[in-house]
Amino acid sequence: MKLAFHSLIGLAGVSRHENQRAQFLDKVIQWPMLMLVLWMPFQFYLDFQGSAESAETVFFDWLVWWFFVIETVLLFSLVDNKWRYLRSNWMNLFIIVAGLPIILWGYSPLAVVLRSLRLLLMAGLVYRLAKTVRKILNRNQLGTTLLVSLLLVLLSGVIITAIDPAFNSPEQGIWWALVTISTVGYGDFTPVSGPGRIFASVLILSGVMLFSLVTANLAAYFVEKEVEKDAEAESREEELYLDRAFSRIERRLLKIEQQLMQIAEDKSDKDS
Repeated sequence: MKLAFHSLIGLAGVSRHENQRAQFLDKVIQWPMLMLVLWMPFQFYLDFQGSAESAETVFFDWLVWWFFVIETVLLFSLVDNKWRYLRSNWMNLFIIVAGLPIILWGYSPLAVVLRSLRLLLMAGLVYRLAKTVRKILNRNQLGTTLLVSLLLVLLSGVIITAIDPAFNSPEQGIWWALVTISTVGYGDFTPVSGPGRIFASVLILSGVMLFSLVTANLAAYFVEKEVEKDAEAESREEELYLDRAFSRIERRLLKIEQQLMQIAEDKSDKDS
């Protein structure tokens, strides 16, 4: 259902059944593409406000448009099933045509609306990046650690507001708890009462431990990814070695078979 839905809206990306080169390029190109996509709301706002310089608008329009074109052309050239890629990413083609700067639409109000359709690509990119985030959270209990951290921040913010007069609202307490547990410590809010400082000391120690757990889990995830890559590389090398060994054995068996046939022919000639 998930693949069918993304194919339906034309933002499926490269299929997981495609070759590794296409999948790798699809992952790499998401990051610079995401940077451009994040700029689009600002460009959209500047276009409607009329505060963007014409030269600046032209430059960013062409930059974004060419990036979409290059991405589509490169991935189309690498994928094995080109029809499947076009069918499941038809929105890319529509965005390229609808967002073509100047040549088709000029700079009328309608052109701004049509160029804004490129914002639709943000949904697909963010979803694809979110899959990586979900994998990280599912491994090494990182998601549980972050959930505990969130609950600790919320509860600590409410408690410090109740026991310390320096905090006038739960919002201030939650902000202080977040800054404290992340070990940033801006100092804009500080407990002034004895119970508040004791509670802050406990929260600081808890924050250090939780921050260490989050860092350790992230490090474990990336180390595990490297180990998986090394294991895959070793597996490919082993398969290549076995293929070469089987090829040598096959050649030797063929040579032995030819020698046996030659011996049989020589013996037959002698008997005759």
